[in-house]
Amino acid sequence: MRFIVFYRKERDYTQDTEDLLQDLSNRYQKSFEIHDPDTPSGSSEAHAYDIMDFPTFLAVMDDGREAARFSGLPLPTVQQLADMFVIL
Repeated sequence: MRFIVFYRKERDYTQDTEDLLQDLSNRYQKSFEIHDPDTPSGSSEAHAYDIMDFPTFLAVMDDGREAARFSGLPLPTVQQLADMFVIL
């Protein structure tokens, strides 16, 4: 299972998103692939998963199928992400 986060740097939500990921990582020892859609590789990944809203949190199965998604604001809580990603 891959855990992927798409968000833009230097936005109002950036620091809150990074704090949320750090909290989730500390509590559940999970790591995330982080993609900035304003970079060439991030844009390509966002396009591949049809990401239109930021930030977006994805859980992706090993075969590439999407298992869960949370997109846009307001940001989810640590518990909401844990329910969607950590428990899968």
